[in-house]
Amino acid sequence: MEPVVHKEVVTVAITIQSNISSLRALRQLSSTGSQLTKVFERLSTGQRINHASDDAASLALASNLNVSSKIFQQGIRNANDGVSLFNIADQTLDTLTSILERQTELAEQSANGTLSSTQRSALDEEYQSLAAEYDRIYQSAEFNGVRLFDSGVGGANLQVGESVLSLDYLNLAYQFQGTGTFTTTINNTKVAGGDLLQSGLFVTDINLDGYDDIVSVTAEASTNANDLNITTSTFFGSESGPYTTTTTKTEVQAVTKISAIEQLLLGIEKSDDSITLSIYVEGTDSGGTFAVEESALVEANGDISYLGGGGSYGDVNLDGTLDINGDGVLDSVSISGSEQNLLSINVQDTETVIDYESLAQTSSNVTSVLDALSALNSLEELRTKVQQSRGLLGAGLSRIDSAIRNLQSQELAVTEAASRLTSADTAEEAAKLARLSILQEAGAAVLSQANQQPQLTLLLLKPPSSS
Repeated sequence: MEPVVHKEVVTVAITIQSNISSLRALRQLSSTGSQLTKVFERLSTGQRINHASDDAASLALASNLNVSSKIFQQGIRNANDGVSLFNIADQTLDTLTSILERQTELAEQSANGTLSSTQRSALDEEYQSLAAEYDRIYQSAEFNGVRLFDSGVGGANLQVGESVLSLDYLNLAYQFQGTGTFTTTINNTKVAGGDLLQSGLFVTDINLDGYDDIVSVTAEASTNANDLNITTSTFFGSESGPYTTTTTKTEVQAVTKISAIEQLLLGIEKSDDSITLSIYVEGTDSGGTFAVEESALVEANGDISYLGGGGSYGDVNLDGTLDINGDGVLDSVSISGSEQNLLSINVQDTETVIDYESLAQTSSNVTSVLDALSALNSLEELRTKVQQSRGLLGAGLSRIDSAIRNLQSQELAVTEAASRLTSADTAEEAAKLARLSILQEAGAAVLSQANQQPQLTLLLLKPPSSS
């Protein structure tokens, strides 16, 4: 017996008040029209995202990528400006080099003993004329209103992308600042016997009285050179000036006939009331090479005790970074021994960058043999500086070229990334256009048919015809 299949019968009411079929067809036609409008917009603009509502997350990311692209593009233009600046500086130095070569030729000719004073005066006229032209070109060289060789100008900071490329085309000049060099003898304190070979120095306020104290370590051969003497000393600073010795203590390490001490390394570990020195001494003796390790404890009152070998070593403040002589400039500090075997502190002001090296000519002439020879030396020094500057320019141009290539690569990468997020796929949109156009036409036809359905009620309301 076959199963009974119940089929649901859907009845469609014919009404006048509302036309549901027409409304449904209208809604579908409206949706198709809305989609078609977006397709038209994407095809006409070439952009997948024309409004924030299209894809808010991708729009935000694409906006950041577009900003980065603009930054890289401007960075490339900035770098190209740097190329222009460096090229102008290079051409200027090329011209100055030609002038120096001619001046050198004149000085060489004037230095010859066969010339008369009148002939040298004629050579000097051309020499001075070239010197004046050299100064004019040197002082007037500029790029975009910026003097290229003015005081304090000898390089360029180029904003390339999100970083700065700093390039120099003049050498930096240094000089010592402050009161200069002095040597002072600490309290006439003799170190242990024998010549002072190696030493180390550590400056700190060990007793916390507000004045710098000195802890020194020396390594030397004993009188017979069969032993290594390691001597640790503490010197307390005071308001009055002279350092006072608190303790000097020597540790003797047996070696075999020292011939040389190569190096002394210190490792410093500082606590509130003491300093632990790790001492390493290396040298040569009759057996070849030797290495000695020792550790010394220096307490706040200056007492010293040796703890045995071991520890870590390194250059800990051995060149000093304190203002020992109170002239407002950091000093370089070292320790040494004098002929009288006295311990001495040597303080040298540190070097400070003051300006770029000048390429201006100094006053010179070729009116005599001696003057011509002096001019030759001056011109040689100046030519060397100019060539060094041209070398810096060449290196700078190479760096700028590398920076430009890097910026171009980054700009291309972010532009491609932004395009993948925002650009419309024309093939896909064209396919959508064809599909939606057909749907729109079909929807319009169906809507027209659905609008005819209420007219059926008129047929039902007509009275039957009499036969």
